[in-house]
Amino acid sequence: RLYVATGGIHQLPPDGIDDQVVVIDLQTETLQTVIPVGDHPWDVGVSPDGSKVWVPNAHSETLMVIDPDTETVTDTILLGDGGNNFGADHHTAVVEISPDSSEAWVAHMHEDILSVLDTSTLAVKQTLDLRDPDCPPRPPDGGKAQKCEHTMGMAFHPDGSKIYVGRFFQHEMSVFDTSTHAELVRIPVNKGPKALGLHPDGTRLYFGNQFDNMATVLETATDTVTTTFAVGTTPIPYGRFFGPLEAVTGSVTGLAPGPIRCQNLADGQNLRVSATGPWWNCAADGFTAVAGDPVRLTIGGTADSLAQVGGSITGLEGPLQVICQNRTTSETVRTTLAWTAPWWNCERLGLSVAVGDSVSMTVGARFRSPAPAPSGPDLAPHVSSVAPPPFVAPPYCPPNGVGGCDVCIER
Repeated sequence: RLYVATGGIHQLPPDGIDDQVVVIDLQTETLQTVIPVGDHPWDVGVSPDGSKVWVPNAHSETLMVIDPDTETVTDTILLGDGGNNFGADHHTAVVEISPDSSEAWVAHMHEDILSVLDTSTLAVKQTLDLRDPDCPPRPPDGGKAQKCEHTMGMAFHPDGSKIYVGRFFQHEMSVFDTSTHAELVRIPVNKGPKALGLHPDGTRLYFGNQFDNMATVLETATDTVTTTFAVGTTPIPYGRFFGPLEAVTGSVTGLAPGPIRCQNLADGQNLRVSATGPWWNCAADGFTAVAGDPVRLTIGGTADSLAQVGGSITGLEGPLQVICQNRTTSETVRTTLAWTAPWWNCERLGLSVAVGDSVSMTVGARFRSPAPAPSGPDLAPHVSSVAPPPFVAPPYCPPNGVGGCDVCIER
């Protein structure tokens, strides 16, 4: 699922109208649910354990908690004055959840403070003041402070040891120790750091620089900037831009699958994962692998339609070894497929299948290496004016070899 905050027009005084978070089903790419939230939701954070969805409402100065199972708001936490000062003083804007799902860090953009919450009790554990002594003082009446730090992005290191906090108007990146909540270092960066994203392996932090039309890459081992490169005018990115490392996932056709067996032959992992309809994800039950590990998947089920029995897979790289078995008729076909496309079709490989037959498919390949990090001074994105050709599956060659095929699937 994809959660999107739809905050309407950013205006002060606020319009007082509650806005929405929309939920999109990524498998069907359709709108699934619309959830009413507070005034001007600015961000959405999801607990890594999947238990909660967090929405900071900038103008009503609250943090809402959504149950992802029921897709309803279960708790509302007041972090400012509720917008009594036109939502201008705190402006609860950015939320980030620790990798162990135990803490929620919330940035009050206009007040230059961070609230650290315990996610189990929803209580504020600590408030951190980001405002430097050389910043203009806060108004005594609690009104809107003159912009100084203006945090517009945070990101936890995947190991949970530290969190990066962007100082938008100071053009700096702060690094906090998550165990002590103390600032470790402050790093000068290009102007207007905004919307941070950490690579899932924890080695690199990426963020946009709104005032310099740049993006920056920071090496987390040394907390130093290694690369900057030009992007479009005034980059204003919002959202989470990295998913997990390549996962072993896939789907099947023509088959009502039972549990999927996910095996890492390098370390002996052997897990049974339940399929959700025709889709499955080995990582759902904790399956892990590193680049180059030999991985084997076994998918069994009953042929349930006239669609040909086959499947597709992500997270592996070829060649792909495939064994298709019709347990009802004791027929077996085996082949090795080049990785021209990450899919297979047992019936095109010669297996005879009737509706109701018990079928087993075993596929194996190597876990795919993550994409390398960009390097070098010239990283301006290449934009092609030519659209990529649509994917066309290779045609089926009948068993007798006739039919005039130019490209046939390997047998």
